[in-house]
Amino acid sequence: MFIEVWEWSMISAMKFQGTDLKVEMMGLYFAGNWIVTSYVYYRGNSYTFTNPILMNNKFDKVGNIEGDKRLFHGTINGQNVHLEVKCEGLANQFITLEREGLTDITTSLKGKCIATDHYRVQTYSSQGSVLLERKTLL
Repeated sequence: MFIEVWEWSMISAMKFQGTDLKVEMMGLYFAGNWIVTSYVYYRGNSYTFTNPILMNNKFDKVGNIEGDKRLFHGTINGQNVHLEVKCEGLANQFITLEREGLTDITTSLKGKCIATDHYRVQTYSSQGSVLLERKTLL
């Protein structure tokens, strides 16, 4: 069975100041819901959250334009990790990668993220390139 995906959103932040934290979140919009998976490397350990039935991951904002920015907000909640990831990029710094039929893929490597560890009550700022990407219906 083939499922056509019309919308998806992605955060990829591989470097944060003062920590070894790496975060990737990918969400697909299907049947009226965002199905989100994630990968986290933090404090020397890898965590993979790929079972959507467990609902460990959530997207609150998926590239929404507010003012002059695109916002991406997600939460990862597992036994050893509870992270809130808020990312943004200037809307005019996103470029169109591809237009395919009724969809548009936009991306930026100039995003920035703030990640909050709710278990340890620590906040980290991204460093370097952050990939933010969104595929939407036109």
